[in-house]
Parts: sequence; structure tokens; C-alpha cells
Amino acid sequence: MKRKMKNVGHFFNHAAAAEAQAILILLFIVLMLAIAVKLTVADNIVAAADRISKYRVWGADNTVTAPSGESSAITITSPADGDTRYIDERITVSGRLMPGQGRTIKLVFYRINGDEWAKGQISGDQWSGERKRYVEGNYEIEAVAYDDLGMESEHAVSHFAVLFRYYADALYVNDNIPPTMIAGDRYPCQITFDNTGNTAWTNGQGYALASYSTDFGSGTIPVPAGGVAPTARNTFSTTLSAPELPGSYSITYRMKGGGYGWFGDELTRAIRVDPVVRDAKVVSVDIPAEMTEGDTYQAKITMRNTGTGTWYTDGSNHVDLGLPDGNTGDAHKFTGKTSVPMSGITEVRPGGEYTFQFQIKAPGPGSYGLKFRMVAKDSIWFGEQAEKVVKVNAKSGPEPEPDEPEEDYQAYVASGNFRLIGTDGRERTNCMCVWCYDGPLVRHNSRSSYVKKDGYADWDIGGPNGQYRIYSDDYHGSMGFSMNNGGNKGTVTFRDK
Repeated sequence: MKRKMKNVGHFFNHAAAAEAQAILILLFIVLMLAIAVKLTVADNIVAAADRISKYRVWGADNTVTAPSGESSAITITSPADGDTRYIDERITVSGRLMPGQGRTIKLVFYRINGDEWAKGQISGDQWSGERKRYVEGNYEIEAVAYDDLGMESEHAVSHFAVLFRYYADALYVNDNIPPTMIAGDRYPCQITFDNTGNTAWTNGQGYALASYSTDFGSGTIPVPAGGVAPTARNTFSTTLSAPELPGSYSITYRMKGGGYGWFGDELTRAIRVDPVVRDAKVVSVDIPAEMTEGDTYQAKITMRNTGTGTWYTDGSNHVDLGLPDGNTGDAHKFTGKTSVPMSGITEVRPGGEYTFQFQIKAPGPGSYGLKFRMVAKDSIWFGEQAEKVVKVNAKSGPEPEPDEPEEDYQAYVASGNFRLIGTDGRERTNCMCVWCYDGPLVRHNSRSSYVKKDGYADWDIGGPNGQYRIYSDDYHGSMGFSMNNGGNKGTVTFRDK
């Protein structure tokens, strides 16, 4: 009995050991199967990457997952198989993705006519390649996809043809349009485009660079007379005039013509227009300090543009050298004008200088204060004022004639009075007036008289018999008379010029 129990225990010991051994063997088998699966998946992923030797790094995660299907698939939808395109079209190779059940497509590769593989872009259930033009010929597209298990899809193949035709195209190169302008100023600009089409740009077919949906610009800029051949480059020159109102603007240019309408790249620029600030500094005043009445002199006044805007001879930013006191000031007596324009130049940029040169004629004897200042349109005065005090001396009379025998000389006295009438019809009173007379012995002999409160001034002339004329340089009006045996008296009225 005891022996049997011993054998039974021995049997049970062997059974437990066998059972434990079987469990260990099963665990080992499961572990090896897990390792095998892991290695297989990894090998597939590595193999998938190795097939496309150019790319060995995974792209961004893609969430496209189909509810059914055992393997992933890829299609080519553009260009469709058998499609016909043209050399001027920009073609994008693209298609659809169909992941297998529970899978995500990670990579897409495609190639044209068996060339090197290129990586495509994935967006949702769509993929796409580079957008470009193709030369004339026949093309084959081949595409393949890889999912997150490294499984490769069936290769998709599509064919398309590209045909020749004439077309116009333009590529923007560069420009020097300033991003900030001053209101009313003008800016010489250059804009460069390449002719990337296969037709020449010619004048006869109306090819031009033109304003396109823009706030302001220079309209149409034609191509040069010789045209622009394919692959050639052309720089269009124009002058842009900034709007008079400050603010934010945009300007756009594009090519057109040849029956193609608008074509090629668009050039668009955002431009800020700032208000103009006018200012001026007196550099020099070259006017004689002493003159002789009736003589003519050259005056020179140099001004520097210290503002932000350009001085022009015309347009909205037109400026002159003005007389602040107008036609009632001393400067008007010398110039007979109310302003002096720029001449021989079209513009003075900020920081530049300009010398106004003009003729002046000395009025009657006295001391005068001449004033000049820059003035813009609408009588807007700005900058420093140029001033000069001038003393005008009386002109000396002619040398006296030698005494003649008393019997051959007769002296007569002609006299009278005159009035000064302004352009407004009112008489001038309480002022000095310079008048002149011509006679047998003298020409342009100057005299001065005081105009009294009643508006009359006296004149008198002494001399031999003959014809005489009195007149005024500052006022219109004259009177001629003869003195014979007793002289002559008369009255003359002078009016403003």
C-alpha cells in the first residue's frame, strides 16, 4: 500500500512538471509569434521606404481611414487617362486615396515617364503633385501609396498628351515703386517683366503693361517700338502721380494685348500717401543795395526746399516766388509783378535749391523794402521771407548846353496840373508821383511832384520853343503840347497801368 502511494506521488510530480513545461513552451511560442509579427510589420515599412530610395522619413500623419476594404488603393484623376492638354496650361497631377479597413495612408509617390519618384501631398482623401507646364509630347503618370502598416498599394497608371499652341504669358521680375509717397508728388518708376510666352509682344497688336483694378496709376505703358521677343526681358518706365488726398491706396499692373486680353503675373503694391509739408529757407539775396532811378538790374534769390514735397512748375504742388505785399508793396514797384515763376526746370526735390532770376527796374528816388516769399497754389505762403532794403538815387540831368547869344534864346515856361486815378476809379492823394517829359533838349527827363489832398499835383517845364510830351512810367496817360510865344498850360490825368 505504501509502495502504491509512492508511485502515485511520483506520477503526480511528473504530471505537474510536464504541465509546467507545456505552459512554458506555449508562452514561448506566443512570444515568438508576437516578435515575428512585429518584425514583419517593421520589415514591410522599411521595405516600403527602401523602394523609394529618395525618401526615408515619414510624412505628416494622415487621418484618412476607410470603413471597409482589405488593402489601400490610389487613383489618378487629373490628367485623366487619355486626356489632351496644351503647352501653356499649368497642370497638376492629382488623384484619390482609398485606405484599407482600419488603415491610414501615410505616403504617396508618383513619377512621369519613368523618371525619378517625387513625393506627393496628402489632403483628406486627395493627393496632388507639382503644378507646372509640360512641353509638347506624350506622358505616362505612375502613382503608388503606402499605409501605416507599410503596405504598398497597387500602382495606378494614366496617360495624357500635351499639344503645341501659341500663347502669351508674362513673369514679374522687379520694380522700384515706393511704398510711401507724398500727396501730389510725382515718382519716376520702372517695372520689369519677362516674356515667358511663345509670342512676341508688339506695338501693332496692342501689347502693353496697364493699370489693372487699381486706385491710381499711369494708365497704359506700351511695349517699345521693337517689341519684346519670347524669353526676353523688358523694363517699363512710367511716372506715378500720388493722389492729392493722404490715405492708403493700392496699385496693380498686368500685361494685356494680342487678342489674349489680360495675361501673366499681376504686380500689386500697397502704398501709403502722406500729407505734404511745405517749407523753405532763404539761401541768398543778390539785389543791389543802391540803384539809379529808371535803370534796370538783375535780381537773384536762391531758396532751399526744406519741406517734404517737391516744388513743381505746374500741377497740384506748383509753387512760385511771391510778393507778400502784392501790388501795393515796394517789390511790385521794381518788378511790376505779383510773383516770379520757376523757369528752365520742372521740379525741385526736398533738399534741393533753386535760384530765381528776374529783371527789376528802379522807380523814383527813395528808400524801399523789398520782400519775397514762397507761395503755393491757393495763395498758401510758406517758409522764410527774403528781404532787401534798396536806396534809389535820382538820375542826374544832361550836361548844360553852351550859352548862346541872348538874341537867339527865348525861355518859356509851360505848366499845369495832373491827377492820379487808380484801377478802382479812386484818386490817389497825399503821395509822391514820378513823371517825365520829352522835349527839344532832353529825353525822358524825370521830375517828381506831390499829389495834394485835393488829388492834384503841379507840373512845370522850362525850355525853348518846340514840341513837348509829359507822361508817367508808373501810370498810363500823357499830354503833348507846343510852346510858342507865351508858353502853354495844360492838365493831364494818369491812370494805373
